Amino acid sequence: MDDLPFRAGDRTLLIVSGLGGAPALELYLFFHHIHRYLQNRGIRVVESLVGNYLTCLGRDGCTVTLTRLDEELHALWRAPVHTPTLRWP
Repeated sequence: MDDLPFRAGDRTLLIVSGLGGAPALELYLFFHHIHRYLQNRGIRVVESLVGNYLTCLGRDGCTVTLTRLDEELHALWRAPVHTPTLRWP
C-alpha cells in the first residue's frame, strides 16, 4: 500500500465489498485495519461502505476501493441514490 498515490491530508472514500462468502465481521475487521493504516499516514476516510455490493458465486474474500474525493466528487457521492443495491436520501 505504500505505492498508492495518496498523501497526508487527502480525503478519501473507502469501500470494502465482500465477494459473498466472507462474514460481515471479517469485512468490518478488514475495513478497520485499512482505516487505521490510512489514518496513521494522515489520509482521511470521509465516506465509506462495508458490505456485499458486488458478489461472485462461491467466492470468499473482498475487494477494496479507495478513491480521493475532491469537493465535486464528494457532493456527487452524497447525492440521493435509489438503485436496487444502494439507497440513501
